[in-house]
Amino acid sequence: MSANYITHQIDPNLSLESSARWIGSGIRAGSVTLDEYYGSNSGEYARKLYIGNGGNVVLELLNGDVVFFEGLVTGSTLEVASKRVLTSSGGNSTSATKMIWIS
Repeated sequence: MSANYITHQIDPNLSLESSARWIGSGIRAGSVTLDEYYGSNSGEYARKLYIGNGGNVVLELLNGDVVFFEGLVTGSTLEVASKRVLTSSGGNSTSATKMIWIS
């Protein structure tokens, strides 16, 4: 008889909630304000970004890199660890609206 094991990933940002947050469904969320960091703590980050009205998104990732996502569909969820949505960077602009960050 073989045993089944379940492995859980631990959130690397341990100081924001408890000693460990499980990676999976979100425990906090908020409306995106362009160029502002998520939440009340500049150390907050989102694991997911819900796209209310489709378009393009310029994201500052958790590691500080800036990435441009083009043609995101209304109602989609972008699963990328990010710190904030930028108005523009490198000639690319955010056109998607009604976005929700999920941490």
